[in-house]
Amino acid sequence: MFDPISWLTYFNPRVDKIVCVANAVRDYFNGIGFLWWHFPPDKAITIYKGHDLSWYQAPAVPRSTWGVPEKAFLVGCIANERPRKGLSFLVDALPKIAETGLEIHLLLIGTIDGKKTLAKIAQSGLKESIHLTGYRNDAAQVLAACDACILPATKREGLPKAIIEGMVYQVTPIVTKTGGSPELVEHGVSGLIIETGSAAAISEAILQLARNPQQNAKMGVAAQARIQRDFNTVTTVEQTLDLYRELLDQG
Repeated sequence: MFDPISWLTYFNPRVDKIVCVANAVRDYFNGIGFLWWHFPPDKAITIYKGHDLSWYQAPAVPRSTWGVPEKAFLVGCIANERPRKGLSFLVDALPKIAETGLEIHLLLIGTIDGKKTLAKIAQSGLKESIHLTGYRNDAAQVLAACDACILPATKREGLPKAIIEGMVYQVTPIVTKTGGSPELVEHGVSGLIIETGSAAAISEAILQLARNPQQNAKMGVAAQARIQRDFNTVTTVEQTLDLYRELLDQG
């Protein structure tokens, strides 16, 4: 509200529409107001960013690259370390997982350089089962080798590509109730939606999938179908063209 740049862009009266990648972003705009002024309710609309399964034909990077046993249940997380990505809650969930004795490994894809996070990993009881890949240009193919993927974000997520890429590769997603993440997943059908900021919820979700491999595989197939059906490029293009036609007609 008080950033002058916003009045040159989003709040500028000459801007007719704002295309949002998720309903959560649209709802954020619609909730903005101060005193008598409120954001115009019909200005922000949602058009999901489309994906094409043909973009993701590269083979998975073998899990053996990091010494992960073939029979282990492997959970991947794509995220550069920032507080809002919720990695601290993911690491805090590990001791509970370790208590079960199940062979579960965690693959952290991205730059993890926080001393606190690295210390937590060292004290987790699963140090040998946590693998840091660092920054990768082939993050999607690395994620493709996993059995499940997770984004434990706490806030400010749009429509996370890191989860979409996993779903395309039939990797079952676990997402928190923040931003547009829950809009990607049908809970219990194409993945799991859990509470935000809860290490207990994270450990329960991972254990649920690890203990039920058939259910996990079924959700992975449904996740890919979900992207193909509801988040495809054809729909995105059609909705964008419809918007342009509507604006031209008004002009």
